[in-house]
Amino acid sequence: LSTGLVPISERLDGQLAQISDDSDAAAIAKDAQTEAAYKQMRTTLIAIVLAAIAIGAAAALWMSISISRGLNRSVKAAEAIGRGDLTTEIDARGADELGDLMRAMKAMTENLRRIVGDVISSSGQVAAGSQQSSATAEQLSQGSTEQAAATEEASAAMEQMAANIRQNAENAAQTEKIAGQAS
Repeated sequence: LSTGLVPISERLDGQLAQISDDSDAAAIAKDAQTEAAYKQMRTTLIAIVLAAIAIGAAAALWMSISISRGLNRSVKAAEAIGRGDLTTEIDARGADELGDLMRAMKAMTENLRRIVGDVISSSGQVAAGSQQSSATAEQLSQGSTEQAAATEEASAAMEQMAANIRQNAENAAQTEKIAGQAS
């Protein structure tokens, strides 16, 4: 047994050692492969994170500029309305809050234009009415002046008639006196 089994046992030991060495070599190769895959994955993830940060920063910058432009347009429109310039055309675009604000400012400007137009029209009507009232007052004044002149003429004529009547009465009295002396 010892002469038959020992060589088989040694041969099995050699084969087991070979299998163990092959297994260790395969494990080292797999370890190196895994390490390379890990490094590649880490590099890829870092690149993805950096790209996401860059895209996020660009999106934030774009949104900031977009909001800034919209707010600047809104402020300029509000300043123009504040100065009384209702001729400024307001371009209301966008479906966001700034678009809503611009549409509200546009509606406000249109309403103010209509109100100012109504006020101008009303003031024109008031001015026309005032001119008519002035013309009527002038006519009344002229009529009053003419009536006063006519009244003064009538008064003068009455005084003249009264003087004539007195004169006639005196003449009649004298005629009566003469007639009495003559009779």
